[in-house]
Amino acid sequence: MLMILARQPALILCRCTQDAAHVNAFFRRMGIATLTTRELFDFAVDPAITPDTLDAALDALAHVAASRTVDAAAEEDAGVAAQACQFAHCFP
Repeated sequence: MLMILARQPALILCRCTQDAAHVNAFFRRMGIATLTTRELFDFAVDPAITPDTLDAALDALAHVAASRTVDAAAEEDAGVAAQACQFAHCFP
């Protein structure tokens, strides 16, 4: 039972990373500049972002996404979700 509980955070990380990768892929197919999966995931789980700092954080991330091409972000992302899930499966 302890092994199953220890594995849960890793599986949640895997699922969240996959979700971020799917969101990015959807917008990239439409030709929209996106963050990398890592940047999107870090934004989603950042405890320092509050309602008061949200607008500034979104502006900063919009500049980051706009500073690179759709293909450049996709190349950076290659295999990120797969790596996160490989980590999750390391737990028994």
